[in-house]
Amino acid sequence: MAQNVAARSESERIAVLEEALRHLATKEDLGKLRNDFADLRAELRTIKWIVGLGIPATAATVGLIVQLLGQNPA
Repeated sequence: MAQNVAARSESERIAVLEEALRHLATKEDLGKLRNDFADLRAELRTIKWIVGLGIPATAATVGLIVQLLGQNPA
């Protein structure tokens, strides 16, 4: 009976460890996460270009409008 208790105790410990391992990330999960970060990095790069070109373009447009309105005495 003592051996049965020891074996059951060990099997219970193994079951607890297996349950804990189910919640850990696998290599596949980490690969997917790495790809998601790469996609996010590309999107951020695009946003930086849009903002970087949009602000000067808006400033140039506003400057042009101010110049055109300033030339016509109405």
